[in-house]
Amino acid sequence: MHEFEYNRKLLNRLRLLQGQLGGIERMIRSNRCPYDVSVQFSAADHALHKLVHDVFFESMQKHAAFLLSMLYDKYSACPRILETLDTIKKDFRTYTIFKLPSIITLLCELDHIDDKKQPE
Repeated sequence: MHEFEYNRKLLNRLRLLQGQLGGIERMIRSNRCPYDVSVQFSAADHALHKLVHDVFFESMQKHAAFLLSMLYDKYSACPRILETLDTIKKDFRTYTIFKLPSIITLLCELDHIDDKKQPE
């Protein structure tokens, strides 16, 4: 997905969620039935879930996959790093929205491994 398309989808989902939350606020101010408010909360919860998982999580997966690919090329002659990358790749589809940021951080740290080497 191109950056523009990603931003457009993300902003559309955010606007939808904002509208739903505004509707909930109006319902509460007008003393609507708690059941009706709870239905709207459920819809807003669903919209937030779709925003995080369908748009944001997909973008994080693509970013992590790109980093993995780049690092395989960059460190093709380093068996220890390749072993780590293989482990990450093997479990890639099982990572959750909560685990993926730490995987991306690890991949970024691996990418800068050459920067940390001290000149001899």
